[in-house]
Amino acid sequence: MMAATTLGQNVVVAAGPGAGKTELLAQRADFLLQTGSCPYPRRILAVSFKIDAARNLRERVRLRSGGQFAARFDSFTFHAFAKRIIDNYRPALTGQNALNANYRVDPDNRIAGEQITFKDLVPLALEILGKNRYVRGGIRQTYQGSGHA
Repeated sequence: MMAATTLGQNVVVAAGPGAGKTELLAQRADFLLQTGSCPYPRRILAVSFKIDAARNLRERVRLRSGGQFAARFDSFTFHAFAKRIIDNYRPALTGQNALNANYRVDPDNRIAGEQITFKDLVPLALEILGKNRYVRGGIRQTYQGSGHA
């Protein structure tokens, strides 16, 4: 339980499959939201490799914390979070990486300005974050909390 309620420092949890890591993360998010350690309007961000893991964690937080608090909990895959950054800050991409407002994601083919591949999502999001301190600051302000999860 200490990992779910520790404030002011980072906690590393190493555990094998089925050990309850997802439940621990849901408990941690609930604690931070319920105690005000993650004060409104700030949000909590969880990033997973797999779609099912992101969905499962989002659902657990909703069941544990209720809809009002769960609305401040974002659970994405790395690629989904990268796409959100691109969608919100696309104008920061310039040169050969510039994208039209109605760009598409295709599994295989990239077309300059019109279409990117799934593999392009994370590098393009990192380019945006690397180039633009306002984007970095906005994301930090959105997800920074005193819980240091």
